[in-house]
Amino acid sequence: MHARAVERLLFVFVVAPLFHFIRYDYLLKAAGVALILLIIRWLKTRRRTRYHIGGYVAPGWEHVADVYKESLISREEQGSSFSVYHKGVPVVDLWGGYADPGALRYRQSDSVGLFYSTTKAVTAITLAVLADRGQLDYDAKVSSYWPEFGQEGKEDITVKTLLSHQAGVLAIREKHKLSLSRDNPSQLAKLLASQKPMFKPNSGVAYHTLTFGLYADQLVRRIDKKGRSLAQFFREEIGDKFNIDFYIGQPNHLHHRACRETRAEFGVWFLLSTLIPTTANFVIRMVYSLIRYRTIYLIHLIGNPTDWRPRRLNDPRFREIPCGSSHGVGTARGLAKLMGILANGGKHEGETLLSKETIDYLKKPIVTDFDRVILRNIAYGPGVAVNKVIEGRGKSHYIFGHWGAGGQMAYCDVHHQMGWAYNTNFNNILHGFIIDHRYEALQDAIYRCVRELASSNGRPSE
Repeated sequence: MHARAVERLLFVFVVAPLFHFIRYDYLLKAAGVALILLIIRWLKTRRRTRYHIGGYVAPGWEHVADVYKESLISREEQGSSFSVYHKGVPVVDLWGGYADPGALRYRQSDSVGLFYSTTKAVTAITLAVLADRGQLDYDAKVSSYWPEFGQEGKEDITVKTLLSHQAGVLAIREKHKLSLSRDNPSQLAKLLASQKPMFKPNSGVAYHTLTFGLYADQLVRRIDKKGRSLAQFFREEIGDKFNIDFYIGQPNHLHHRACRETRAEFGVWFLLSTLIPTTANFVIRMVYSLIRYRTIYLIHLIGNPTDWRPRRLNDPRFREIPCGSSHGVGTARGLAKLMGILANGGKHEGETLLSKETIDYLKKPIVTDFDRVILRNIAYGPGVAVNKVIEGRGKSHYIFGHWGAGGQMAYCDVHHQMGWAYNTNFNNILHGFIIDHRYEALQDAIYRCVRELASSNGRPSE
């Protein structure tokens, strides 16, 4: 009773007198203005998230379209493209959402996006072409092609060791700009050659986030008889020859097709169920890394290169940088076609991209270990990430490709003769540490479809 009495006294002597100074017509006007503002905000939100999808799916692949459509309607997906090749034929080609949410510009069939580290798969395939032609030996020492590389304890590092992230040259210690790969590759070569491994080569794995593509570029320049860069060699020997809508470094003529990179926002449930637990888990693994290795290797990537800034991801000059680790630009259709050719035996329209032997080599893990940068166990092949797919009856097989920041993906499944790629410009900041849930749903869908098609044709689904 005492508490209730205090509440009544507060209302009588504090709250009630305030109403004598407030005019009710002002309250009504304020409420009206607030209502109008809420309606305007709702209309803008509705306009910005208007449902938009384009493309097609072949018979038997309709479930993929249903999953993609649901992701767009639920607003989990706001701008992306997804394509699949099966047995050398395009069976899924979808795009939807916004290329530029600020300008309310929809994605179109030819919209191109950044693939970030998924570019590493393309770089690996480019080097595999050189290996297939007998110009590159994975077991040879890097210094046999590039003598200057053989210093600071790198004399015995092989191409295979370098490409599988076991060389320990995961970052350039000196402050530098990534644009050197475009503006002054000779100066960059000196920097790369002078690096000392951060751990003994072949004693562990640490993701070479950007240096992977920079070292690969220098190798190609020295191996190719024409002295072409990695980006040039890919474009002329693979991209143009097989009509692959993908580039290492965004050329000027693609700028008008480019999607604007932005960050995805998934709401409170994602924050509570995924972001917070993943962040906590990552912190625990950082502590583990500090205790086990007496350092946190990820620190070496912070603030270096100096021109890598999130705000520059939409700067045409930055997107032009031909870095084979991060600056792949193209359509999901183009990259799915590339992976699909490999999945179907390496031949397309009478031309051979890679031999069966080299494709088999790409899909076999060279090393499976705790990655000291990404802080989880990963299997790497010669420049590609290798994943195990578990089938029914205890059977399994490997697929190869690569993930990319934000949610980008491209993989090749030789067993099912299937290659696919996913690109989004609404980037999930956790992708790489976890698998993006939008992509994961699409991958589950394509495997369901390919297995059902196999069963309907009288072939075991596994």
